[in-house]
Amino acid sequence: MSNSEKDNVENADHASLMNYNRTAYGHDFVRDNVTRYVKQFERGKEESEREANRKKRIQEVRDISDNFYTLVTDFYEYGYGRSFHFAPVLSASSSMQECIAAYERDIARTIKAGPGMKLLDAGCGVGGPMLQIAKFSGAQVVGLNPCEYQLKRVKYHIEQDNMQNQCSGVKGDYHHMEFDDCTFDGAYALESSVYARDPEQVYREILRVLKPGAIFVDSAWAMTDAYDPQNPEHVKIKEDIEIGNGVPDMRTQAVILEAIRRSGFEILEYKNAQCDGKLPW
Repeated sequence: MSNSEKDNVENADHASLMNYNRTAYGHDFVRDNVTRYVKQFERGKEESEREANRKKRIQEVRDISDNFYTLVTDFYEYGYGRSFHFAPVLSASSSMQECIAAYERDIARTIKAGPGMKLLDAGCGVGGPMLQIAKFSGAQVVGLNPCEYQLKRVKYHIEQDNMQNQCSGVKGDYHHMEFDDCTFDGAYALESSVYARDPEQVYREILRVLKPGAIFVDSAWAMTDAYDPQNPEHVKIKEDIEIGNGVPDMRTQAVILEAIRRSGFEILEYKNAQCDGKLPW
């Protein structure tokens, strides 16, 4: 039988398919099809459980991220420094800290930050980006963070750098911020929006607290267009990132861009920043 004829058999309804198997192919082919149906059922069950776990993580995202970062902050600072984010690699000889500082300065330039401006750091970590951007631009920066322990580290680093006049940390949830409308001249989020249980709501809130015409930069983790949700290896990579980093759901870049548009922002530019440097991250 030709491959095309076998394909037609595969597309037949269950009853006729199994009858055809018995008459034309014998026991082995029937066994193989039964095995295939069982695997499809098991895969469907796994996908249902995976979706249920994802929804549970989103519902519990505040506790997950708060507990996760209370636990790992000291380890991150020890091994990674004060800025908890990736950055394009400038050259093979560049240190990680040089690359991160350059990326933060580039964000300040994109926002057009300068003296007299007030910026929002939405999800400020322990304050590394805030301090770098404030020193580079001369702007005031307010960091928002729901994690009490990280805010203590923010305060410590601000005092160590004697930047109390330019930088401050505020406890809060970026889904519902207590800032007045049109408070900030610019804003950024450095790998923090991935923890949003409702990204569209977060973007809408950031837009609300920005002055008209202000620029917002979101440096976000995302699954690229190469991600295939039907590929078990891709799914495992995605889930390992989520579990290893306390993330409720790694979204695709298409989902993120749509959430930004629906929130009311005008998208001026978007790119895969991983490709900016001389080497892969």
